[in-house]
Amino acid sequence: MSLLRPAFELLVEEPPTVVMVRLRQRLAARSAGAVGVSAGDHAELFMPASQRRIWSPWLSVTIQPSASGALVRGRFSPHPSVWTMLMFVVFLSVFAGFVGLVWGIVQWSLDLEPWALIASAATLPPLLAVRAAGQVGQRRAASQMRELEAVLLRLIAPEDRELDPGQQRIS
Repeated sequence: MSLLRPAFELLVEEPPTVVMVRLRQRLAARSAGAVGVSAGDHAELFMPASQRRIWSPWLSVTIQPSASGALVRGRFSPHPSVWTMLMFVVFLSVFAGFVGLVWGIVQWSLDLEPWALIASAATLPPLLAVRAAGQVGQRRAASQMRELEAVLLRLIAPEDRELDPGQQRIS
């Protein structure tokens, strides 16, 4: 399981095309309190605009064939703009840390004061801040994550029964 993007898998005992068509129809009808988009074997579910906050999750869903029907894979993530900002901070920090490390090693090998090694260590706080922000965001979004998973179950459930997440979940 990803630290910043929790995931789950469900088994549905129907062909993936049937499950995906049902999801699209119910999504288009805005039944089950769902807001989202769908293309191919993929769907994105998110909170209605009135309930959306900076920590609100998006649920990315992929439906694939499996031996016993359809394998529904869900992955929670922050809003794409928030995710982009977090990844920018991570990549910038890692790049700056790498440059500082190489620069510091060169300084050290030239018998200069390796001050760049200290500068490379300064890139750790932003990485820790991203990790902490992820934890805080997941805690604040926990109820919305459960709600989105429940919406997904209502969207893909057959007409004659409800899906129980405990029985269907495989991870």
